[in-house]
Parts: sequence; structure tokens; C-alpha cells
Amino acid sequence: MPGEPDPQKPRSAYLLEGRRVTIADLLDADLLAAGDVLRFRRPRLGETHQAVVTPSGALALEGGQEFRSPSSAAKVAADMRAVDGWHAWTMVTSGRSLDWLRQQLLDQAATGVADESAGLQGRYEWLRDARAQISGESTSDLR
Repeated sequence: MPGEPDPQKPRSAYLLEGRRVTIADLLDADLLAAGDVLRFRRPRLGETHQAVVTPSGALALEGGQEFRSPSSAAKVAADMRAVDGWHAWTMVTSGRSLDWLRQQLLDQAATGVADESAGLQGRYEWLRDARAQISGESTSDLR
């Protein structure tokens, strides 16, 4: 899908505050909501698996099993040895993958840090200029 992040990124590219992003993080950021339905399609096999996002940030499969990891949910749903659940599961409503949502969250976090940093830099420059003006005025007042 266009706009999908590069699947070859290292795991460190998916860290939020030094830890891996979770489904609960996507809920907290309002990128997912409890009750959202996710789909994992395997077209060559003619299989489609579904999961529902729980309020606690887990994925509940049709059989009732709950998993906090999208990869674990995908593995069990499809009876596979290994699968990247972040890429496998997509939202039924938008077609966006969990990986795409995760990247949106990380982009928001990075923008917030950049905005905060820019704000601090601006505040520092304003204080520096204010000090220089006060020093200049004080010096001229003393002369």
C-alpha cells in the first residue's frame, strides 16, 4: 500500500520512550479504538482471519484467545511458525496496517519532541536576548 513504512527497518526504529510500541499505545493515541476489527488475509490460501481490539490493548481472535502481541495473534490465527503481525493485520475500515498506525504514532512522538526542543531553543534565545538588552540598558544607565 502506498505510504507504508519500509519493512526492512531495524527494531530500534520502532521504539517509543525506549520500549517497543504496543497495541495499547495505539489505543492511548486514538489511532485504534476498542472494538476495531482487524483482518489478516492470506489470499493464496483463500483464508481471512479476524481479530477485535480489546479495551486492554490486546487482540481477541474469533475463538476468544487474546494476545498482546499482533505477531502472536497472527501466528495462532493462521497456524504459522512465524509472521510479522504488525504488517499482517489491517484495519477493516481503512485498510491501514498496524505497522502504518505504529509509524504514525512514532512520527507524532518525534514531532512532539522536535516541537518541544524548538520551543526550548526559542525560549533560550529569547532569554539570552532579554539578558543582553538588560545588560546593555543597565550599562548605559550606569554611565
